[in-house]
Amino acid sequence: MAAVSLATHRSMARQVTLAALGLVALVLVLVGLALSVLTERSTRAQLVRSVGDTAQALAHSLDAADNTNRELAKGTMRGFQRYFEATMQLNEETGELRSYGALVNEDYSAVDKFANETGGVASVFARKGEDFIRITTSVKNEQGQRQQGTPLERTDPAYAAVAKGEPYTGATLVAGKPYMGDYLPVKDASGKVVALLFIGNDISIFDAMLQKQVEQMRFFEHGGVYLVNPGAALEQARFVYHPTARGKKVLEAFPQSRPFFEALDGRTGRLCARRGRRALSRR
Repeated sequence: MAAVSLATHRSMARQVTLAALGLVALVLVLVGLALSVLTERSTRAQLVRSVGDTAQALAHSLDAADNTNRELAKGTMRGFQRYFEATMQLNEETGELRSYGALVNEDYSAVDKFANETGGVASVFARKGEDFIRITTSVKNEQGQRQQGTPLERTDPAYAAVAKGEPYTGATLVAGKPYMGDYLPVKDASGKVVALLFIGNDISIFDAMLQKQVEQMRFFEHGGVYLVNPGAALEQARFVYHPTARGKKVLEAFPQSRPFFEALDGRTGRLCARRGRRALSRR
């Protein structure tokens, strides 16, 4: 009996040991799985943070370059405005604008001299009602004809500012080429805005470098970056760079994106800050 009892105890001990070892193994497997999940989540979170940090770093570098181009344009404008009287005289009936008593309409000396010396473009607008009409410009079309007699579009980001007598500086396209433009309202002796000076510094080299930098930035297998110029409101936001919608308004190209940008605005601060660009990652 003693031998049978001992064998029974040994069998039970073996079973208990095996069960304990099995339980320990199960616990180790579960711990391993938990650590694996946590590690994967941590790695994924780090990757997401890395993508966000890279996009923000790109946005900050672009803002720095953008601010530099703005200051250069303002400095260039100070040189251009020396060609004109501080206050001008406008005959609202005929549309004739005068500076130092001389007619500005179709006088190309100042705008051409500026263009030849700087490689940029220049125009002068005369006020007509609520519009500003180009009366002299250095810009020519492919046939060599001057692009004058046309208004500053009311949808142009500069219009809202200059209509109130405020200067405006911002990137713009002239004849399809990128420039950093500076718009300076000019008043008459009574303080009324009667004219508008415009200069544009060629930023095509900077723009090409920007496009190359963005195109070469990749995240994961198919991810990349697109850039948005916020404008003064979400409705004015445009793609500075996008694989298929460059230059288009964000909401016109992708109406369904409104909730995303509104949510982004709430989480990260004003998306529609007047200046700066927002770099966004895409997957």
